[in-house]
Amino acid sequence: MTTSALNYCTSRLGAFDETGRFPTTSHDMATTMAAYAKVSEKTDLALFFHGGLLSRADGVNLAKRLQSRFPEPAATQAAGRNVYPYSFVWESGLLDELLRNLPEIVSDIVFQRILSIVAATARTILNAQQPPAVPTMSTILPTTAAVAGNFAPGVAPTAAQIDEVQRAVENDPLIRTAKARVAATRSSLLSPEILAAIAAEEQQTVRLGILALKAGVVLSQMIHRFSFGRDHGFHETLIEEILRAYYLVNAGFATWTEAKAGAAAAFSPDPASYVGTNMVRELVKMFDAKKRPRVALVAHGAGALYVCPFLAAMDSELLGKSYGPDIRFDVIVLAPAVRVDVWSAMSERYGHMIGDFRMFSMLDAQERNDALLRRAGEPAASPANEILGQIYRRSLLYFTSGVLEDEDGDTPLLGMVRFFSGAGAFGPGRNAMIDALRESFAAAPQRRVLSSPPPAVQPAPAQPPIGLRCTSRRHEDFITDAATLESICYVLRSHAYDTNHHEAGNG
Repeated sequence: MTTSALNYCTSRLGAFDETGRFPTTSHDMATTMAAYAKVSEKTDLALFFHGGLLSRADGVNLAKRLQSRFPEPAATQAAGRNVYPYSFVWESGLLDELLRNLPEIVSDIVFQRILSIVAATARTILNAQQPPAVPTMSTILPTTAAVAGNFAPGVAPTAAQIDEVQRAVENDPLIRTAKARVAATRSSLLSPEILAAIAAEEQQTVRLGILALKAGVVLSQMIHRFSFGRDHGFHETLIEEILRAYYLVNAGFATWTEAKAGAAAAFSPDPASYVGTNMVRELVKMFDAKKRPRVALVAHGAGALYVCPFLAAMDSELLGKSYGPDIRFDVIVLAPAVRVDVWSAMSERYGHMIGDFRMFSMLDAQERNDALLRRAGEPAASPANEILGQIYRRSLLYFTSGVLEDEDGDTPLLGMVRFFSGAGAFGPGRNAMIDALRESFAAAPQRRVLSSPPPAVQPAPAQPPIGLRCTSRRHEDFITDAATLESICYVLRSHAYDTNHHEAGNG
């Protein structure tokens, strides 16, 4: 489409970024939407919210690529209406922070010694069936050893085991040396409250310092997660618990919290300043003028954080308007990083505003093999990426669920298939919100599209119909995978979602 040369807005903490490398203003959005309104009877609107791993420049480039996928109708053979894509470009900096900090954290002697001490006792409790395998890499990680599964709920370390771990950490000579250095220099990626406690301990005599006390918490929490089937594997669960106990701020938590705050702030009251509020107002102007284009919200990963406040803000703007009950928005989410409880609360209150719905997700086996860290532009098998890939061997959604959300780990996220498996900790009757979503997917299977499994997992299935194709293997693939993009473009043009769209707000 050539409705406007500027098919995106840029924002920082939800407000228009008017001075950055790619400045945009509320006037730019108004100009674009006024131009779009003139063709809205024949052209639908798709609002794209990209994920949290893109830089600002990559977000702008993605916006331009999306625009090129919807040429004027005369230039395309695609059936159905044409679509104008408009992108919300923001930048979390999460990937840069993780690439910068995680390798340094896991090579820190404090991390390594605590990891080794806790792992030894955890293996004993969890009945490790084989000795740990030491990776051949410069950053030594704990183990790839398997542990026997199916533990009875309530399995926990004894007081003696916790005390043993705490005393081992307190008396470890390498940790003592590192602790003295940290107290003197305050130079460490340990979280600020840990640094403050270490500094205070140097001024007084304590039986167990903060590092030792936290080690007991790590052990207890790890065993608790295993006993209730909430673990992410021995290696990853141990890393998650150490990161949350000792390094949380510098392991992406502050950045993730800011990203969530930015998505909510985008719908703050001042439309001249905030990108979400401005778009809502621009759409209502069209609705008031009796222009009723079909609008779709398309969100990838953390971009799904924008969907809930968008619908809430729109619902508020439509209050008292006679046509309000007729307004619907199609929703397409790709590996959404939004919490199940947040999505369920939104669906209960604003689900009536969702028309058609489709979600694209990876299979759990793919999520579990999607190593979090990788240097862009380098082959996956490069020495650097081989090392980075062993630091945390699960997807971004696994990391978000295990580290960046609730204190108890394994927070259910909408985009993770594991939470809707119907087995173990997620079986029927265990969680009402998960039950409702699982039933919604079962009632209309086309609402959820799972990426075709790689041949190593099982023989590749026959190619699904267009609109239901997805071959994404990594979290970032959803915005580059040809099959996934083809499916998105198809359903946006054809509106061929499913026949039970009135229930889509529940899924």
